[in-house]
Amino acid sequence: MWTYIVKRLLLMIPTLFGITFLTYVIIRSAPGTPTSMKGDLERGPQRNVLTAGDQGDYQKLLHLDKNPFVAYFYWAKDFFNPDVNVSAKFKTSVFTVILERMPNTLILNLWSILILYLIGLPLGIDSAVNAGRARERVFTVVLFLLYSLPSFWVALILIVSVGRAGHLRDWLPDGLVYWRLLGVYVAIALVAAWAIRKKLAAEKDAPDPTLSWVRAALEASAWVGVVVFALGLLLLGWLWVGNGLSVAEVARLVLTGDLPGALVGLPIAGVEPDNAKRLSYLVLLRESMPYFLMPLFCWTYSGFAGESRFMRVGMMEILRQDYVRTARAKGLQEHQVIMRHVLPNALTPIIVGVAGILPGMMGGSVLLETVFSIPGLGMLFYEGVLARDYNLIMANAFIGALLVLVGMLVSDLLLPLSDPRVSFEGMQA
Repeated sequence: MWTYIVKRLLLMIPTLFGITFLTYVIIRSAPGTPTSMKGDLERGPQRNVLTAGDQGDYQKLLHLDKNPFVAYFYWAKDFFNPDVNVSAKFKTSVFTVILERMPNTLILNLWSILILYLIGLPLGIDSAVNAGRARERVFTVVLFLLYSLPSFWVALILIVSVGRAGHLRDWLPDGLVYWRLLGVYVAIALVAAWAIRKKLAAEKDAPDPTLSWVRAALEASAWVGVVVFALGLLLLGWLWVGNGLSVAEVARLVLTGDLPGALVGLPIAGVEPDNAKRLSYLVLLRESMPYFLMPLFCWTYSGFAGESRFMRVGMMEILRQDYVRTARAKGLQEHQVIMRHVLPNALTPIIVGVAGILPGMMGGSVLLETVFSIPGLGMLFYEGVLARDYNLIMANAFIGALLVLVGMLVSDLLLPLSDPRVSFEGMQA
């Protein structure tokens, strides 16, 4: 294993050089330069290298007067030198700018990945076990409906509905009334569908087709109600956190619909309150949580469909294997068959997807960061492209390429743990 890791690490060096070289040549081929895009060259507040001299001196500093094939090696030589690798737009070291924006992007992406796997993978397992049933079909339709909704459009809808200065109080009271009735209907429909299923099982020789249709309709409508009810719970959770409501106030809100007088929506911009510098760390953590709720939802909801389908396809293939039928024939319970024999072998496509997690964490989202005014890495890279900030663009490209290679290595190291048929000797061959 260690030989394989060392070989892969050594292979990363020429790969990184190749990726960054092509990136540098491509961005130098684009029209415009940092000097023409930034206008005047005023002295920066943190950096005195980019002085207000003529553009010729500035181009020499960035080696823009040289051929791109030659200038690349000057960039590579000065990459880890914070006195030379300076952002033309922000007039400070590119690493300083990136480190300032990194925490916001990391927090959002780490939480979104955790939520994605905690919800998406169980949904995929449930879809594979209940393939063809009403519950599986309803969840599939809902997940792909969410997948089809543009994230920036959903963000705007959330802002005008549950965000501060939105129309939360206009529709929430009536919505709560119908939401409580929906919970009652879901409970009744699921109990009725279960009773009909038991009756049809007892009449397996000649089941009543009308009862079968009634059961299917009840199950489908009940699971649609479950989805809507879960979204209502999500909204109440948002209000609970965003308004600092107590458990008693939330219970009264659910049971009576009696809204607190000071009920407000969620924050719609930024990542922390205005008085953040005067708050302790724990208080700041609690006060900043409402700012991340809507962005987290917009970051996450569209990924449930993909992760659940990957999990479903992997499990459906394993469920047809002979050793699964043998395990069932030995008398193992269904949950034991799923967790012990099917799930470990069905994780291969999920583990392969780990390679894209690390670069995705650092990529950010330009649209969502713009809508919610989040100072993240996605917006930073976009600003760098607009300003033709070569050093900033190259730093982002280097970090992204490095994370892709590291993610692929981590994925390859995890594969033998889930699938004994994969070995390091075979991967080296």
